[in-house]
Parts: sequence; C-alpha cells; structure tokens
Amino acid sequence: MDVGAITIKSVIMKDDKIVGYNLANTGMRPGEESKGLLEKNLNKRGLNLEDVNSIIATGHGRHSLDFTEIKKSEITCIAKGAKRLNDKSRMVVDIGGQGIRVIELDEKGDVSNFLTNDKCSAGTGCFLDMMSYALQVDLDKMGELSLNACEPKKLSTTCSIFAESEVVSLVARGMKKEDILAGLHDSVARKVTGLVKTLGVKGEIFLAGGVARNIGVRKALESRLNGNIYVARYPQIVCALGAALIAQEEVGN
Repeated sequence: MDVGAITIKSVIMKDDKIVGYNLANTGMRPGEESKGLLEKNLNKRGLNLEDVNSIIATGHGRHSLDFTEIKKSEITCIAKGAKRLNDKSRMVVDIGGQGIRVIELDEKGDVSNFLTNDKCSAGTGCFLDMMSYALQVDLDKMGELSLNACEPKKLSTTCSIFAESEVVSLVARGMKKEDILAGLHDSVARKVTGLVKTLGVKGEIFLAGGVARNIGVRKALESRLNGNIYVARYPQIVCALGAALIAQEEVGN
C-alpha cells in the first residue's frame, strides 16, 4: 500500500508477479480508504485480507494504516520498484502529489543517495492541479496540449501561489493556453533539474509518480537534462510495487 498525499495505490503480488492493482483518492480518512481500496482489489480476484501473507505500507500517510505493522519509507520502495521495472537506470525521479524525490541507485539497485524538494509544492502534482484549475484545462490533457505551443511563456516564479497569479494574468493578456502550459511544464523541469544536478548522477533517468504521465513534463525534462527518460506503463504504482516486492522478501525470510 502506497498512501500518497493525493492518491492511494495498492499492488498485489503472487509468485513474483503482479496479479492486481488499483488507485483511489486519499481523502480525509486515509486509513479507512486504504483498507477499502485493498479489499476491493482482493475481492475482485476472489481473495480477502486473510489470504494475504504480508502487507507493507509506504508513502506520506503510511502511519495511518492500522491493519499492518510494517512501514517502509517511500525512498526505499521507489528504488525497489524502479529496479524491478528497469535495472539500467541509476537515478529515479519521483514526482508525486506534494513531493519530488531524486534517488541515486547503486549497481545492485539499492539507494546510495537521495534528495527531496523543500516544503514548497512547486513542481509537484498539486502545483499542476492548481494550474489546471486556473487554466480550465483537464489535468490529463495538459501534456498533449502543451506540445502544440508556438511560443512557450517562461514563468518568472515556481511558487505555486505566485505562479497561479501569473497564469491568470497571462490569460487576461490573451496568451494561448498551449504556450502557458509549455512554460509551466518547463518550470517543473527546471525545479527537478536543479535537484538532479545537485546529486550529480548521469545517465538514463527513471521517471515515476503520477506526474510522469504528463508528456509535456517528460519532454521538458529531456530537453533540460539532455538525456533519456524512462517511464513505466503505470508510473504511479512504482512505489506500491516496491512495497509489495519487499513484502515478498519478508515472507521469504
């Protein structure tokens, strides 16, 4: 179970294979929501909680789960999930609802170093959600729309509050949404690039988290980092997958 600030993810594994996963909004009662989400995932496959050998909780709200005593940091779980999906990557960038995590992996896939963003939500899923509302553009369509930009507008700030005001001002001045979105995605890439360069790791980057689904952000990152970005088919469940893999190891031991 990965209990994020915005979304809860559950992944079920059996015999080293994913047999089910699902997602839901975290809501105001993450503990209850998490248990209900897992039960739905299990029931869909003819299982119940008693059939599960080990459950590991990770993520921002992991301590709210009372049906598992095992908690792991999201840094550890993200690294484990990324290693399983692509063992060539030596750096993982996870952009979640409220956090950015840049993780360096050693040759075995273990965490050798990492950095996280400060308390500001700039560049996170929350940031893009706010901009989606300000521009009246569906969150899932922001990436594709930004690819049609002709003159991307560079934002002067990455602060969520000030950026929202700046976006509203640009709209009032008649700027195209495509150009504004391209500028927003570049501001996210600029924030992430600063963390990546501070860590100093080179090579292919594994991009995880819900924001990885935004092709505009991916393209902006590739442009700024001059490198390849690997994105899994379902990047938002990488952390939950890592937790499930660790749970398998716990059972094996």
